Amino acid sequence: RETWKRGSVIVLPYMSSVALDLERQLPGAKDDKPRYYFRGNMHRWHGDRSYLPKLAEHLTNADFKEVAFTAAGNASNFEPVLRESAEEMRKAKVCPSPEGDSPTSLRLFEALVTGCVPVVIGQANHTTYTLPFPSLIDYDSIAFFARTFTEIVQTPTGLKDFAAVLEGYAAPEAPMRFQERLSEMRQEGMRIFEKHFSYMRNPNGVATSLLFEAWVLLQQNRLIKGPHEDPSPDM
Repeated sequence: RETWKRGSVIVLPYMSSVALDLERQLPGAKDDKPRYYFRGNMHRWHGDRSYLPKLAEHLTNADFKEVAFTAAGNASNFEPVLRESAEEMRKAKVCPSPEGDSPTSLRLFEALVTGCVPVVIGQANHTTYTLPFPSLIDYDSIAFFARTFTEIVQTPTGLKDFAAVLEGYAAPEAPMRFQERLSEMRQEGMRIFEKHFSYMRNPNGVATSLLFEAWVLLQQNRLIKGPHEDPSPDM
């Protein structure tokens, strides 16, 4: 994290599964259930995921389920869970993406490719430095960002208030401008994934994005001249 902050590392996106990237399908109808979707280890220490079931209590049509993992770190029923997740994520509107082994996780990219708007939950100062290709992508246009669950629950109504914000975009009774905003984020997320993150369908796009980010980074560190040169780089 500190290495990236000093400007010496370029972060690459996670590689999504074949069921999501290569076997691309159009998203399902967004008025289908579930409205919110999560599959994974909800008792993992990273990301305070134990709060996910409590958050689900305040959401309508939230489908959050635990996936059992073996000691080796592989899902015991990986392939069927993966394909079921791909199908259900295409139907969902919003997909929580709490921290994993790193501040961002594979779930962020799998949400984008399926047209499910990710909610990145974590420490802002950590998340900022682990999003790939920040010079090319406006992440506020494709994802929501929230504080850590530990911070959210500092107030008695924290989880309820957080859920109300999500419902304000995803619920059928949400204001039309917010529903339209969510739809725009879904479309933009799929476009961004195809252009910058798809190793299987557009590897040239990943490579081009990497090279562009390297070009920007060299300028910011005053190793070459260019329009992205930082007059006072954070070294």
